[in-house]
Amino acid sequence: MTPGILTKSEFLSFVSLAIIHSYCQIKIVKEFSIESFLDSVNGSSQTQTNLKKLLIESFNEIQHMGLILKKYKLLSKKDKYQIVDHLQIRLVHKTKYIHFCENVNI
Repeated sequence: MTPGILTKSEFLSFVSLAIIHSYCQIKIVKEFSIESFLDSVNGSSQTQTNLKKLLIESFNEIQHMGLILKKYKLLSKKDKYQIVDHLQIRLVHKTKYIHFCENVNI
């Protein structure tokens, strides 16, 4: 992604494609690499914060749609796991990977 001013729609498209990519894994437990995702953006810290917020909104939306379960297993940058029901910006800032489960009962 090239640096510059992006619209919220462009941010949302970028975030959506990244989540779809991780959702398409054959495994039931999916893995989303926040570090790889953010490394693909040559943006300011504000741009990365905006992407993290949209990432949270997108995960909340697909969770609300029933596509994924309401539990996330986060691997922190200090290699510690934490299980949460809701993603929050302060947690995402400290996270390397988000593990989430596909809802196979839909």
